[in-house]
Amino acid sequence: MLPGVTSGTGAFPRLSLASSGEVVSAKTVSLKLNPSTVVLAEAIKNKVDGTAREDAEFESLKQQNPDAKIWRERYLPDANGKIVKDPITGTGRRIDFSVVIKDKVSNLVEVTSLTADKTLQTQKEGRIRAVSGTYIKATDKKGYYIRFKIL
Repeated sequence: MLPGVTSGTGAFPRLSLASSGEVVSAKTVSLKLNPSTVVLAEAIKNKVDGTAREDAEFESLKQQNPDAKIWRERYLPDANGKIVKDPITGTGRRIDFSVVIKDKVSNLVEVTSLTADKTLQTQKEGRIRAVSGTYIKATDKKGYYIRFKIL
């Protein structure tokens, strides 16, 4: 137990050790965690971990492809730039990283945890590609879309 901290439930005076080592009377307060608090804490941890994985992958892609442009979080639009929606979910799909060399998409990269099941995500992307979501919008050229043929 940490100095100055007691355990217990309720708000009753308890004896505790102060950081100086002397015994003091202190009020304790119990914190109740409900399931949604725990879920939120797990979601925040997953987001932090995912961001760290993405940052590491971005640096790795830059090192592996020094002459390439690495674009983050690009939607899959059609040739006119309209974001293509999945016919089942009605939502679009963003690719984590697009590696572009000389105005050609050389690779599309997804960063995932080792434990995540990506089956539904992969199926959604396949449906979007099937209905013409096979372009990436250039970040450095307004209105310019690059077609890709990566499977």
